[in-house]
Amino acid sequence: MSSKPIENVDTDKVGDYLLYLKTNNARTDKALDEAINEQKEFMESFRRYKKFYVDHQSSYYKIKQEKEEKQLSKDSPNLVGRLRKEKEDLAFKNESLLKQNEELKTRLSTLAGHKMQDGNPNITDLSDPFRPTKLAEKFREVYDEEWTRSFEELDVFLKDEMKVIATLRYLMSQVEIFCTRFSEKQIKDIARTCTDEIVNPKVVTDENQTLRCKTPSEMSNGQKETAKKIIHDLRKSVGVLSVRPLVQIFDGWFMCNLRKINKLPPSSRETDAFVAKTFEIVWLMKIQNPQMETQWQSQDEKCDKDKFTFYTKRGDIVSQTVWPAVLLHKNGPLMSKGILQAK
Repeated sequence: MSSKPIENVDTDKVGDYLLYLKTNNARTDKALDEAINEQKEFMESFRRYKKFYVDHQSSYYKIKQEKEEKQLSKDSPNLVGRLRKEKEDLAFKNESLLKQNEELKTRLSTLAGHKMQDGNPNITDLSDPFRPTKLAEKFREVYDEEWTRSFEELDVFLKDEMKVIATLRYLMSQVEIFCTRFSEKQIKDIARTCTDEIVNPKVVTDENQTLRCKTPSEMSNGQKETAKKIIHDLRKSVGVLSVRPLVQIFDGWFMCNLRKINKLPPSSRETDAFVAKTFEIVWLMKIQNPQMETQWQSQDEKCDKDKFTFYTKRGDIVSQTVWPAVLLHKNGPLMSKGILQAK
């Protein structure tokens, strides 16, 4: 079995390490900023080349194998059989070793992630599928996919590019406001329920009478911090389960009014899909500890070319923000560039 080195390169570690250096670097480091930008550009190119590689490697190895076996068959039929047997044995051993290696890497990465996260929320577990680097990538994919289809759908009704962009921005801002507020409320409600049941447990008797003590216990500061971390970890591990019911609530509370105001049809399938996908990623960003943030630029501001690329017009002054930049946390390192239209 031929090895496939490109698939085994852990490129995410490079990005996470650069962000770690950026977060802990008090002064401006131009070389580090350039390295971060170059790494992001490399990741985009890497994904394209990797797809090309995966698409073509199967046929390449098949042709190569057929040529090798054809040549060997001319020399000695017995040799071909023996080599094929040795190849199968080596392939089996290699597969077993790869599985063991992946298992050890996962266990090591999980352990290291937990160690690094304690006291340092900027370092994430590399085995976490919802870590900030992955969420930033998924968020940008929403722009490439769902945003584009929703734009085309709304353009049929609104017939004005700037108005369509403004409508989609308004939708996103409302999703973020909703997710931010409810995320904060949810974690407080969970913490209150859990800690209250610990320090002031209730007992329900056979007669269905609820009993509580008169003097509840009090948690120390250390116990409060431990409980807070456990509650945040719990919510983060299962928080994706809140997405579907929250999308339904948001649709009934907000989207219905939006359709009436903009005279949209009762069901705008592509726009609904855009809202649902945006809601999912933004919600997962908001249940990080600390929360990830988006950054927009206002009209007539000077274009921040370090955090934004251009839509269709380049310039120095902002006309409108099309897609927000993503930060690791408030005032934190850049995770993904936004898109703006210049005047």
